[in-house]
Amino acid sequence: MRKKPIRLIVIRHGETYLNAKGIHQGQLHGKLNEKGKKQAQRLALKLRKENIHKIYSSDLRRAVQTTKIVAKYHAVPIVYTEDLRERHYGIFQGRPWSETAAMRVADIDFTPKGGESNADQLRRTRHFIARISHSKSLQGKTVLISAHAGTAWSMTSILTKIPIHRVKKYNAKNTGVLIFELNGRKSVLIKNEMFEQHS
Repeated sequence: MRKKPIRLIVIRHGETYLNAKGIHQGQLHGKLNEKGKKQAQRLALKLRKENIHKIYSSDLRRAVQTTKIVAKYHAVPIVYTEDLRERHYGIFQGRPWSETAAMRVADIDFTPKGGESNADQLRRTRHFIARISHSKSLQGKTVLISAHAGTAWSMTSILTKIPIHRVKKYNAKNTGVLIFELNGRKSVLIKNEMFEQHS
């Protein structure tokens, strides 16, 4: 029997206090500021008519806060998982972006001490996507993924086959939205309200 396509909605969390200060968060939990809470509330209203069947969320606080706000309109199971965490930036976590230019974020093989490379996060994300796409219970369903910029970059690279260094040339907006259709080994990006040119 032919698989039915899965509709995958990917969102990024709202703005946090550390986002506003230009600080690398990585796998630090972070916390939504007032702007971030309002962004999440607007996103919840925007997605309230989507027929979402299941929600997967990063277990980091900023994503959990966003997930709970969006989920108010959807009485569906929520799975919190480490698989959807932001990339671990190791020794660069908690430091300003302006001090970490040497991190070479677009270098797929560069691993900050104590952290992950882009390739590590791509592998983690690829395994997660494989579980979703092979799930019989999710065939023909809509799945919401609540996570981070790194997740959005990685999923886009994997599902569109665009190299990660090209995807990361674009900013991922807080509470941005991507919608993909997964159909077996094929996937199509059908909406991009996530990425914008770097200023």
